[in-house]
Amino acid sequence: MEITQASLQTEGFPLKFAEGFSKDSFRSIMLVAKGIKKPFTEVIKANIGDAHAMGQRPITFLRQVVALCTYPNLLDSPSFPEDAKKRARRILQGCGGNSLGSYSASQGINCIREDVASYIERRDGGVPADPDNIYLTTGASDGIAVYQDNVYSEGCQFHSFKKILYEMGPEYYNNVELASFHSTSKGYMGECGYRGGYMEVINLHPEIKGQLVKLLSVRLCPPVSGQAAMDIVVNPPIPGEESYSQFIKAHKMAPDMFYCMKLLEETGICVVPGSGFGQREGSYHFRAGSWTPSASTDIGLKERSFQYSAMKALAYVRLRLSIYKDYSLRISHLI
Repeated sequence: MEITQASLQTEGFPLKFAEGFSKDSFRSIMLVAKGIKKPFTEVIKANIGDAHAMGQRPITFLRQVVALCTYPNLLDSPSFPEDAKKRARRILQGCGGNSLGSYSASQGINCIREDVASYIERRDGGVPADPDNIYLTTGASDGIAVYQDNVYSEGCQFHSFKKILYEMGPEYYNNVELASFHSTSKGYMGECGYRGGYMEVINLHPEIKGQLVKLLSVRLCPPVSGQAAMDIVVNPPIPGEESYSQFIKAHKMAPDMFYCMKLLEETGICVVPGSGFGQREGSYHFRAGSWTPSASTDIGLKERSFQYSAMKALAYVRLRLSIYKDYSLRISHLI
């Protein structure tokens, strides 16, 4: 069988799905798709980090703002918090005709580029950022798959090359050409489908910058809904705003607590996160008590079924974390 990217697309696989697979892997995928028996029943797509396709839930606040931008009549609804409405109104005011359906400038909506610049300044402890050096992109493909939000170890933080250049002094900061990227596709957001991202360039030669602007003009503009999503990544709820506590809860919940809450929501089994009892650093577990064999068996079966589904959703995360060694996510259990 001749396996090509074109043949994969013919069978219903998106071109992006083919990335990173050898020809032999293509052949295995095609055989499974055609119903030929293999020692597994499904293909778990962990090659491109498509978080939501693997079961990750969207961040409520981001979706609220994009929904308000998409259908502005919802701005009158009491179901949406005021901080989400405030951001939506600001984004819409930056759009032609106050509509997300209009083209934006090729470089992106100005107020969103301003928010990106403010985010960079906060990230780098006050190192200045110019909105004119910000270019909104079509997701991680244009803007490269970067991981500014994937630093979880206690006491660790993201250090940008730009901040390091600034700390090295004017000789470097004012002369070294640098391009920095971020996107909505990875990190805690996982919003691959919105195709939102940004690029910051500094010290770019004026003639090269002119060619960059020409290149961007050809594509007209990145998806405006993706620009709106990117705005929420760089401009999330802040202390004192209505949505702040919920956003932080979704963003920073400990892995064992998150697992226990999802187990309760989806199976009705109430267990206790291991962090309340002490556990080895870098490992996670939960505690469950049962006094009868039948109850133990029932709990075990339900939990294992849930864990299988959860591990499918986390497969791409575990793969990437093992490669980049950001931190180790292990979920064990005691029954």
